[in-house]
Amino acid sequence: VGNKEVAAALLALNMFSKDFKEFHPLHSCFVFDYPGVNFRHSIDESYKCNHAVDEQATFKQYQTRLTAHLLALAGFNVVQRQGVEADDIIASIALSTDQQVTIFTGDKDLQQLVTEKVSTVDTRQKPAWRGIPETVEQRYGVPPNRIAHLLSLMGDANDGVSGVSGVGQKKAIKLLKEYGSIKGIIKAGVLSLEQEDQLRTSYKL
Repeated sequence: VGNKEVAAALLALNMFSKDFKEFHPLHSCFVFDYPGVNFRHSIDESYKCNHAVDEQATFKQYQTRLTAHLLALAGFNVVQRQGVEADDIIASIALSTDQQVTIFTGDKDLQQLVTEKVSTVDTRQKPAWRGIPETVEQRYGVPPNRIAHLLSLMGDANDGVSGVSGVGQKKAIKLLKEYGSIKGIIKAGVLSLEQEDQLRTSYKL
């Protein structure tokens, strides 16, 4: 492990420390991606396979392993599972408890979990942005239960979801407001057959 990876891990730990001091969680769990392929690669072999991702893969794996190891040594709950991504584990935890849950994330796709019980916090924003049903809709133009539909249409480069060709955020919001859901859009026949295939694959991812 080189100095770059150590510096990145220490930066992450410093951020976590600041979050704990500010938000005072009663319980906590740190969730990390497991290196290698997961079930989404069986849906689309090209999932997250691009130059930018490949270039960062080794660095991120070292950083992740070091950060997770240090957190576990300090006594924190650390979770990784082969074959699934961190987001899948976070979703399972959030949806399986009756307690109030706060997810610390800047990812758009995790906003689909937001309910009266589950909220998100993006501490990269100053001041920190909190995702609740009202603020999610204000920011993204659709309610939380349509975030996955929105990203399936417009794509999500950070998560390797290409979306539908020719559809950006404005058009995606317009289609969802008019037809309600992906099912409604496909039923209305407003997309080409190729676009419908792209939409189905993106939604599965």
